[in-house]
Amino acid sequence: MIKKIYIALVSAAIVLAACLAVYAVRKWRSSPEVEHVTLTPARISEIRSMVELSTVEIYEELPLKGRIGTRHLVARVAMEGTVSFDLDSLRVSEQGDTITVTLPPEKVVMRESTRPGSYKVIDVWNDNAFGPSQFTTSEENALKRRFMESARRGVYRKGYVREARQRAARSVARLLSSSTGRPVRVILSASRNAN
Repeated sequence: MIKKIYIALVSAAIVLAACLAVYAVRKWRSSPEVEHVTLTPARISEIRSMVELSTVEIYEELPLKGRIGTRHLVARVAMEGTVSFDLDSLRVSEQGDTITVTLPPEKVVMRESTRPGSYKVIDVWNDNAFGPSQFTTSEENALKRRFMESARRGVYRKGYVREARQRAARSVARLLSSSTGRPVRVILSASRNAN
């Protein structure tokens, strides 16, 4: 009995291997010939030297409350963003044995998260009982754009930028001090505070 099961399993394995071999040969034969494949050279449109120091990464889920005319929308939006500094724009000078570094203004980037479920409409309604309450995609996008600017201002209001500027100053001072062995003074340039 065991011998019959063994023979059946070996036979099934051989048939499966043969089927896979036939499939592979057919697939290989149906691939395009070398002379039929067109290769185009890569094109570089812009080369930019840019080094960024990202000191704060942000992830928040925020309520979106918007209104167009008599229609209202309430949604939950997951936001992602960073506060970073362009290190190519650092200004460095020396005064005696001290290195003075002027940190450039911060770059705040906020965007809607691309994670699944990052945008969820909770409720829509119309003050006019007989009017439509639904929003078009372009109307929702217009509400989101206004919301994004508000969220960007919130990054300043909540102190994320202040924290990022302090972290960046400490990081740059530590990096330069450890690599040169000299004292480093970091000057924070004016913030791009969004009011």
